[in-house]
Amino acid sequence: MLNGRGRLNTPRFPLNGLLIYNKNYIIHLELDLVNMSGLNKADFNGFIRLKYLVLTRCKITALGKDIFEELGIIADTPALSGIFPHLEYVTIAFNDIEQLDWAFLSPISRHLKRLDLRHNNFRSLISTADSNNPVFLESIKWLYLDGNRIPALPSFIYESLDVRLLSYFDFASIHREQQFCKGYVGCTCCELYNFTVWYRTNMPLSNRPTIYLTCGGTLNSPYTEPFSPECGPADPPTCIPTPQTYNQTTPEPSSRNNCRKIEPLIVSVVSLCLMQLILV
Repeated sequence: MLNGRGRLNTPRFPLNGLLIYNKNYIIHLELDLVNMSGLNKADFNGFIRLKYLVLTRCKITALGKDIFEELGIIADTPALSGIFPHLEYVTIAFNDIEQLDWAFLSPISRHLKRLDLRHNNFRSLISTADSNNPVFLESIKWLYLDGNRIPALPSFIYESLDVRLLSYFDFASIHREQQFCKGYVGCTCCELYNFTVWYRTNMPLSNRPTIYLTCGGTLNSPYTEPFSPECGPADPPTCIPTPQTYNQTTPEPSSRNNCRKIEPLIVSVVSLCLMQLILV
């Protein structure tokens, strides 16, 4: 295991240059508190055996969609090039990236088992992946996107998962932008309608993954309950969900009026639910 540690005010870490003679043998690369600003695809050129990648608190502000395209290429040794990347565990966390194109996973998506993108300050999440460069997270067991500021749960994320293997998906956040259903009991509003349809349609009885979302408005009283949104597909939907937009701010409450608001009967309902989605 290679472990690099430094200070945030140090010069940019010369990843590719420093490891130029042995990078094609490295299996585990872990960098923490190392300046990796300006990260680009040349940094990963030739890491053909890399299986574990951890980049935490590295001052990363952007991840280009081509960031992993040269992972299986060795410029100085063409005979060894073309090996399909086998990254299985990727952690890029506690950075300040804000905008991300989900297509960056295309070269490595099929073998990924664990993807950790928590606390990166994501505000805009898009996908330009297509049939030529698809993203299939068919081996993912653990997916972490918690602690960001993503204003909607994009369908291209959960629709790329194989629910038969998925064990854990965390999309919770302390930031208001990534919270849903303000003013409702639990996660019971049309903001989560499309996700609910996917979940109930695809989730096998033999595997019930743990899924976390954050709903409500305050952090004073965490609330956990089975996932049962009123706009779910078990009954005729009572609303037509608005198209999902992933790079805009959270819709105002007035845009959610298509859903019936549940009023508390005896006690005030807690404003926040950090909800464990386990159907019973």
